[in-house]
Amino acid sequence: VALQNFLDFEQQSRSFAHMAAFRLRSFGLRAEDAFSKTRVVQVGLVTSDFFATLGIDPAEGRSFTFEEELAEAPVIVLAKAFGKGPGETVLLSEEPRTVVGVVPEGFQFPNATGGPIPDAFVPLSHRDYGGKRAVRSLTAIGRLRVSISIERAEAELDAALGTASGAAGTD
Repeated sequence: VALQNFLDFEQQSRSFAHMAAFRLRSFGLRAEDAFSKTRVVQVGLVTSDFFATLGIDPAEGRSFTFEEELAEAPVIVLAKAFGKGPGETVLLSEEPRTVVGVVPEGFQFPNATGGPIPDAFVPLSHRDYGGKRAVRSLTAIGRLRVSISIERAEAELDAALGTASGAAGTD
C-alpha cells in the first residue's frame, strides 16, 4: 500500500481498532562506544500504532508516539537480544538513536513472506514514503473491532481507496 492510501484508510475506516503500516530494510546497528562492531540488521520502519495493532506491549519502556513518527524523531525500539535498554543510545547507520523500548522475547513479526525477523523498529518516514500513491512499498495490517466482519472492513477499505483514487486521478 502507498502511505497516502494507508493514511486515508486510517481516517475513513471505522472497522479497525488499530491499523499500522510497515516495511523492512537493512541497516548497520552498533552500540555508541567506539569499540562496538557494526552489525547488519533488519529494521522495521513502522507507523506508531504498529505494536498496538499486534496487541504487543514492550517488555521494557514504550513504543514511539505519532508525534515522534511525524517528526522522524531519532528513537528506536530494540529486540531484547541486542542488550540495550530504554534511555541508552545506539547508532543506526551511524546516526544516534535513543532506545525508548524493548520488544518482548519471542515477539513474532507478521512477515507473510517468511523473511527475516527485525532486530529493531523505527518510525516510518512520511517524507521518504509519503510521495506518490502509485508507489505501494508498504504492508498494512489492522486489528478489527469486536463484532466487525471482514466483509464490512474490506468494503470500507475499498471505499476509501476509491475516494483516494478519484482524488488522485489514478487507479
